[in-house]
Amino acid sequence: MSTRLFAAALAAVLAWPPASAAEPRVGAAEPRVGAAEPRVGAAEEAPDASELLRQGAVPPAVAYAGEVSVVTRYGGRTRTRELLVSFVPPNRFRRELVDSSGYTAHVVVSDGATEWIYDRARRRVWKTTPDDADHKLLGPEDELDLLAQNYDARVTGQEDVAGRRCWVVTVRGQGESPAVRTLWIDRKTGLVLQSKSQQGDGTISSTMRFVRVEFPSSIDETSFRFAPPPGAAVVTSALKPGYLELEDARLAAGIDPVHPRWLPQGFVFESLNVLPHGGDTFLHFRYSDGVEALSLFQYPKAARLDFGELPVRQVRLAAGDARVTEGPDGKVLDWPRRGQRVVLVGNLPLETLRRVAESLE
Repeated sequence: MSTRLFAAALAAVLAWPPASAAEPRVGAAEPRVGAAEPRVGAAEEAPDASELLRQGAVPPAVAYAGEVSVVTRYGGRTRTRELLVSFVPPNRFRRELVDSSGYTAHVVVSDGATEWIYDRARRRVWKTTPDDADHKLLGPEDELDLLAQNYDARVTGQEDVAGRRCWVVTVRGQGESPAVRTLWIDRKTGLVLQSKSQQGDGTISSTMRFVRVEFPSSIDETSFRFAPPPGAAVVTSALKPGYLELEDARLAAGIDPVHPRWLPQGFVFESLNVLPHGGDTFLHFRYSDGVEALSLFQYPKAARLDFGELPVRQVRLAAGDARVTEGPDGKVLDWPRRGQRVVLVGNLPLETLRRVAESLE
């Protein structure tokens, strides 16, 4: 299994990052009421950047459908993915990942009550409950406050994306060699139509862009229903993703959860989920600085992470040897710990991941 599919199976969403990270988040919060175009004066005075980010962080109050191109660069490689997306408020959505041959490789579809994830190549279907962003330590307003503490956000102009006028918002880290994220936010609906992530040295790590987008008055309800194809194995999750306290997670997973004693500056604990995978249960910690995310997985030692064709190299931790590779979600650090395995995934320097890992001991 690739690192991407591994993370997707663990998180039971096979979803893509939030709007602030790579592309629009759907079903993550209650939609805005009234998606009117931001009011500007005669001199076209731009609205406040924080208000635009607040709009971009939640689904629009209108239905939309379109085609999205996502490009990620990692380990000297470039990967382009094409997605067909549709959404009806408040929480129905469909995403299809189309391969180079034009066939649908993955489908993620939700009617608001049940979420289906279909991997065509593996002929496997996951049936689960949609994640609820309210079930975590940080609410939407807390996340925006965290972003304001660690990043400087400014409106830097207006440009057209997919034929629609957008406000351009640039979010820049305040530390040394700060990362930069630029968002193109539709003036009328608040939907993020394009984003670009850059490292501190100016290297572009990922881009997302709506190639086309429309806002129909309605979308066929059958788009949000799913029937497993004949012969596909169906894995049903009885666990609902959501924030848990440490003791609840311990009882649900049978694993002693451990927090890192050290996190990079600006990062805070966001959520802890207990997730099913391959007949076992996994712990998924998530940390955030308002823009960047760091995921930590704890799982049984018998489960293995297959890095596929990605190059793997060995690194030394205080507790022993670890494996590291670089995938489309960032660097992946994997090592054994006291009868378990632990994985750190983040778009952070290796030395930072190493320090986080060693603070677990």
